[in-house]
Amino acid sequence: MSTRSRKRVIIFQQRLTHYRVGVFETISHSTKYDYTFCFDEPAKGTWMDSYKNGLPFPARNSPAWKFRLPGMRNPLLFQKAEISAAISDEFDVLILVGDFHRISSWVAGILARLRGKKVIYWSHGISKGKRFRRIKWQFRKNLIRLANAVLLYGEREYNEYVKRGVKMDKVFMARNALDTRLSRAIRKAITQRDLEQFKEDKSLRSQHVLIYSGRLLAYKRVNEIISAMPTIRQHVPDAILVIIGDGPEAPKLKSQIEQLGLSSVVQMPGAIFDEETLARYYLSADLAVCPGKVGLMVNHAFVYGVPVVTSDKPWYHGPEVAMIQNGVTGMFFRHGDIDSLAKCVVGLLKDKSKLADMRKACMKLIDDVYNERTMAMAFDKAVEYALK
Repeated sequence: MSTRSRKRVIIFQQRLTHYRVGVFETISHSTKYDYTFCFDEPAKGTWMDSYKNGLPFPARNSPAWKFRLPGMRNPLLFQKAEISAAISDEFDVLILVGDFHRISSWVAGILARLRGKKVIYWSHGISKGKRFRRIKWQFRKNLIRLANAVLLYGEREYNEYVKRGVKMDKVFMARNALDTRLSRAIRKAITQRDLEQFKEDKSLRSQHVLIYSGRLLAYKRVNEIISAMPTIRQHVPDAILVIIGDGPEAPKLKSQIEQLGLSSVVQMPGAIFDEETLARYYLSADLAVCPGKVGLMVNHAFVYGVPVVTSDKPWYHGPEVAMIQNGVTGMFFRHGDIDSLAKCVVGLLKDKSKLADMRKACMKLIDDVYNERTMAMAFDKAVEYALK
């Protein structure tokens, strides 16, 4: 292993998404280690136009080979760049994707350890329910044995490892975060006058506003909050719903809105990527609602102080569900139960004092725990431990 004063670390990811740019930039500003990032797939989307002169951190693109075995739903992946990093002298530490389907991560981890390099696996950790298989847990255990350190996304996965008797000194939590720098600045800059004008323009003034923001996919179950709206409006007559996003479920949702006679109280402005506009929608909202699988929408809502309502099926959701503390930063309803959803929403909308406390708790959780700074610190800590 190299004797350079600043160790070089390479982080592998399948793809670069817009919400990761600021996080990776913050990680790259480490005063302890030199980080480089490598992606299988080139970044896509109009947001990349902002980075025509290069990303704000050292980045490489190296395609992965994909192939399927009979009976497997997901393809297996093999990326030569992982192998090259494992056997070359360029990097001291490899942070690899802890994915059952990523064959090159297994091979690179073994080769790197044989060469005296340090290996960290970054992973969601474990899935339960229908997705859980004994063979996958065996895979996880072998990764833990092979690795010098392991990075998990949050408390839910960490606690599951503890239950399963894993020695936890080498396991670190890199709580999944968004880049909060822009959203914080926007939140601070928007005046009450600006917000009132926005509400007036979007017909949101003097209303109790519910918001959903994300892809319109079947497993998000957005149809359930639409179904709950007639009951919600019986108790909160000025409640309206804003559904931001696009996807294959959009035509079905629009048809459902028309059939229920909700066209005047459910807005569907489509996909919005401009943070200035999204910020104003969130700041106009009382609650964010995702009846189905919830993920980074929780982070987005919390940075603007909007509590989140979702279902009480913890392993159905992404790791971000750990941010929702029942009655503190959000609320859970019975999974798939429209009446339970409506009752939950109505109860919160009618309790202004509780909503105000929840707003403060949401923003505090982002400011203190779930942000790009604390995520970057977790990477530094894992690398430091691996190098011991």
